[in-house]
Amino acid sequence: MSTKNEKKSTAPRRGRATKRTAETTKNKTRGDNGKQRSRSNGKLTAGDGDQGKEDRSTADKLVELALSKYRLGRSDTDQAFAVKKDGPTVALTLQGNGEALRSSLSREYRRKYGKVPSGAALTDALMSLQGEALEMEAEPIYLRVAEHDGKIVIDLGDAQGRAVVVGPNTWEVVDRSPVLFRRTATTAKLPRPLPGGDLHGLRGLLNVTEETWPLVQGWLVAALVPEIPHPILLLGGQQGAGKTTAARLLGGLFDPSPVPVRSQPRDARQWAISASASWGVCIDNVSFIPDWLSDTLCKAVTGQGWIDRKLYTDGDVVVLSFRRVISLTSIDAGALRGDLGDRVLLVDLDPIPESRRLTEAELEARYQDERPQLFGALLDLLAAVLHELSGVKLERSPRMADFARVLAAMDEVTGGHALDTYMSQRDRVAEVVFDSDPVAVAIREMLDEGKEEWEGTAGELRKLITPSFPERVPTGWPRTPHNLGSRLRRLAPAMEQVGIDIEWLPRSGTRRPLRLSRRGCDNATGGDSADRSTVTRENSVSAENNGRCDKSDRNDKDSQTVSDDRRSLGMEPKAHSHLESVDDALAKVCF
Repeated sequence: MSTKNEKKSTAPRRGRATKRTAETTKNKTRGDNGKQRSRSNGKLTAGDGDQGKEDRSTADKLVELALSKYRLGRSDTDQAFAVKKDGPTVALTLQGNGEALRSSLSREYRRKYGKVPSGAALTDALMSLQGEALEMEAEPIYLRVAEHDGKIVIDLGDAQGRAVVVGPNTWEVVDRSPVLFRRTATTAKLPRPLPGGDLHGLRGLLNVTEETWPLVQGWLVAALVPEIPHPILLLGGQQGAGKTTAARLLGGLFDPSPVPVRSQPRDARQWAISASASWGVCIDNVSFIPDWLSDTLCKAVTGQGWIDRKLYTDGDVVVLSFRRVISLTSIDAGALRGDLGDRVLLVDLDPIPESRRLTEAELEARYQDERPQLFGALLDLLAAVLHELSGVKLERSPRMADFARVLAAMDEVTGGHALDTYMSQRDRVAEVVFDSDPVAVAIREMLDEGKEEWEGTAGELRKLITPSFPERVPTGWPRTPHNLGSRLRRLAPAMEQVGIDIEWLPRSGTRRPLRLSRRGCDNATGGDSADRSTVTRENSVSAENNGRCDKSDRNDKDSQTVSDDRRSLGMEPKAHSHLESVDDALAKVCF
């Protein structure tokens, strides 16, 4: 009996011992510290082993390595970045995955320790570095061009971090940029500029008309002036005029990109992401400009801020703020709204005869061969314009007043009439805007019926002009008096340009009348006498030898009035090496 009882009593003890042995083995497998790494998210949770210690020490080493080789900082838009201490002054962003710095750190770690760090360690290290960077004082970061100490700095985009510094009548290539630049996947390298070039060599690669060539020169110069609004270059012409090629070649002189021309964006978010990545943006083959894109382009000219929710967050946002140099190519862009029309620079391209058309390979080879000299010639002209710019004051300023001042300064350098050509375009743009809007057309038809002047409210005007379309009201026709009032305020500049004035009269109770009146041809602002530009010069300096001046060239007069009739005022055009005869320029046209 005792033996049997002993067997019964020992069976449970064996079971408990087996259970304790299994638990002991499991605890030993977990490790003495009782922590375990979760492989799914790379974080440390309860129950880890030596792998957690190793990863944490790797992350610490990565942070120490980064701090020894990089300077951390925070941009004025609250983006964390790092700059290599012994490298170019180019910011490597830490936002998102921080791919640029992530790959650099991985490479440096392998070179120092002989092994590759884990992805989890890199993520932890970058997160720690980002926190350190966001505690720094904010500093500006620029894309391609910047203004610094009264000069313009242009990032050449090469691996060495070289830049061009342009001042009045001078420019030089420096090994290290004095300002901090950022680069994106759309940033390509500019050639090292060579002196002694001539921008008319570029005209030999384009099919630009003689009348609009000075406007192209002025647009290129203004594209390298960062702190001003830039007009939207609209390259027009029939099929086969080389519009896309012209846009690509022009952009390659100030902001080359692996994607030089882009398709029309489908929405504002796609536009903001695309435009924020490069200084120059070209939209190719525009056939229709919807209202949202028209507003977006106007904002990008004067300066746009765009906010969106950051991915994988509930409340954090991404802020994009930029001003861009924009170009469009189109056979017919369709209707232009008035605010966009005020910001457009029209350049027509002639058809290319088949006998003068080059292949893509021939054109590209010639362009790349001449590109360093063309870039140097553009810098020569920019330096000369900067010298003249401080003394230019416009007596009459268009909507794009800063660009007009650049054209006026360039006219002083070249002896040309780019500003007068630009001012005369206002009539053409106003006609396009006017004819594109059915409300404006209906008002003109009403006044053409013998009513030289009309007075009433917006509601009364809507009732009067709506029957002009007995079959069907056009798309976008104002449905309320308030909508019509807003439309008239947008159309007012274009209507004034074609000789129709809109005057808003004082409110009488709830009634807000307006007056429409047609001016005679002699009083229309679009006349030749009104379009003549007038520039007041202060401390005018003659520009000899490619625009370079010395103190002996200074004019003793305090100011001069310069118009397109310079010779009638006793002023000869200034000599400039960029000028050549029309016959010589046309002889260079190759397609």
